[in-house]
Amino acid sequence: MIATTIIQLITGAIGSVGFGILFHIKKKYLPLAAVGGFLSWLVFLLGKEFWGNVFLPTLLAGFITDVYAEILQESVKKHRHPFLLLP
Repeated sequence: MIATTIIQLITGAIGSVGFGILFHIKKKYLPLAAVGGFLSWLVFLLGKEFWGNVFLPTLLAGFITDVYAEILQESVKKHRHPFLLLP
């Protein structure tokens, strides 16, 4: 069971890097994307063990991912989304 969880976490990180490459993220930000994928999947798995269903863990993982993205946005000093800047 632990090996399956570790494989899932590594796959979540690699999948996030894959999407980063697909959407042309700068190479220096790809490790941050990997950490985000790892973190969000970890929160999901922990929430699924705690609650048993998938709705609340998905909601919690999305919230934690948003908080992580906001922290990164402040630390990297980039805009969150280009569409939010339109008048």
